[in-house]
Amino acid sequence: MQAKLLRALETSAVRRVGETVTRPARFRLVSAAQERLDARVRAGAFRMDLMQRVGGIVVSLPPLAERGRDVVLLARHFALEGGRELSPEAACRLTCHAWPGNVRELKATVSRACWLSREPVLSLEAVEEALRCGSEPGVGGGGAPGAAWRDRVFSVCEAHGWHGSRAAEALGVHRTTLYRRLRAQGISLRDFKLGKGGERETGVE
Repeated sequence: MQAKLLRALETSAVRRVGETVTRPARFRLVSAAQERLDARVRAGAFRMDLMQRVGGIVVSLPPLAERGRDVVLLARHFALEGGRELSPEAACRLTCHAWPGNVRELKATVSRACWLSREPVLSLEAVEEALRCGSEPGVGGGGAPGAAWRDRVFSVCEAHGWHGSRAAEALGVHRTTLYRRLRAQGISLRDFKLGKGGERETGVE
């Protein structure tokens, strides 16, 4: 199959099944891969010449869990599709989920929260319940935020020099919302504002 695709790309022609003549084909190919193609080439599962042919412009898209602001924007969009809004606390919780299923899982979670709640604004409790209902037995991440949640927040804080405003922006929530969620998880506000080599923010209670 790879050889046939490569031939079509190189000759701009295709041959339909059952025919003996080729036909010119004008098209633009957009492809996606969940794994690095160079690793697949080294494993002998992907042709080097095909990789070079499809690699004209490569856009690397990080996992959804690494794009906190995108999580909130998408979640708000999905909530609006269900006629709801998203509370700041619910948005903060969604940014702290691992999202192994990426956007498809996020959409299913928000849709589930809309079904589980009759309120016009999706609360933290509604999102928590939606995550619990969607988690598979024996798989973590669907329940209340724990170590994974803390690791996620602390990694973002560290990446932004322990600056609360910049970290909250990266997570897609307001700074006070982030502080409130940290306190709810037993994380010291002082620990949040101070880090190794971090700069302490002033004027924040």
